[in-house]
Amino acid sequence: MKLLQPVKLVFLLLIITSAHLSFAEVTNESVAGIQLTQAEKNWLKRHKTIRIAYDGDLHPYSFVGRKGALRGSAVEIMKLLSQRLGIKFVTYPSTHWKTLFEAAVMGNVDVIATMVKRPERLLWFNFTEPYLTQSLVVVSRGDDDRFSDRESIKGKKIALIANYQYSYQVREDYPKIKPVFVSSLKNGLKAVQAGKADAAVLFSGARYFLLSDASFNNLKIASVYDHENMRQSIAIRKDWPELVSILEKGLASLSEEEKQNYIDKWDPPEEDEKTVSNTTVKVVVVEPEVHQDAPEKLELEDAFYVGLTVFASLAIIIVVGGYLTLKSKRPKMSRYNKVVSSLNESEQQDLD
Repeated sequence: MKLLQPVKLVFLLLIITSAHLSFAEVTNESVAGIQLTQAEKNWLKRHKTIRIAYDGDLHPYSFVGRKGALRGSAVEIMKLLSQRLGIKFVTYPSTHWKTLFEAAVMGNVDVIATMVKRPERLLWFNFTEPYLTQSLVVVSRGDDDRFSDRESIKGKKIALIANYQYSYQVREDYPKIKPVFVSSLKNGLKAVQAGKADAAVLFSGARYFLLSDASFNNLKIASVYDHENMRQSIAIRKDWPELVSILEKGLASLSEEEKQNYIDKWDPPEEDEKTVSNTTVKVVVVEPEVHQDAPEKLELEDAFYVGLTVFASLAIIIVVGGYLTLKSKRPKMSRYNKVVSSLNESEQQDLD
């Protein structure tokens, strides 16, 4: 029976280790201020990985950086939600809008990090409340003063990004423009630069290129087409309404200051210096050197630290258990040996 004591201790240490890990999880949840229902927790347990797609041309919210890594405010916010909610996001390989949108409609993508809620899209997606906003701007050549307001695009050759909802809206607003369709925001700038278009109506993220790429120093933001028109939500596949409430709680845990810090990191506030007649700004943007890799890589780091904790705990359990087991097998002193030992100790005291 005495041999069972080390085994009992091993089980006790296992219970303590499990309780420690559980406490850490509860602490993280309480810090984030997120209270998931039991049904929501159970749903996440049944869905170990969630496939997420990012628009690679939505500066400064999600875009492919110079070294091929996904970067931007939305990427970092989704990474934070992954931490706080315990969701493992697996990034869909394509960042081309049409490709990833069709993949989501076909059920090959579960979540799109940024999408404007439109009535026709409700057939396939549920949406969170908007968490990012983006303006539309008119970009022209630096020496062209014709585009001081949105009305000035009438009858002109205007570059628009194909397959984006806003391009349909611009054509409805001004049916007499001559659209020049391009595949990306950057190509829209190139079309203006090369004279293929008089101007371009693009996302305000165009400022990122104008300020960070010297090859576009002959272009400018001439005017605002629509202020904060593009209200970006997280789009979730229609048959997963549970995930909508989970992500809503994650977004609600972000303070306004926290969210603004992510936005300002990739789209710094404008300085006071502006041109008198339009919205051209003069700022300096330095892209952070920290690489924002795909969100699922964060899970590898978390798994490493959890694994390290478990490994250390098991090592302690094995060492302590082994020591106690050896101790329990050590031969016990007989009653005769105890008496002899006691007498010897008495004799030694007398000699001293």
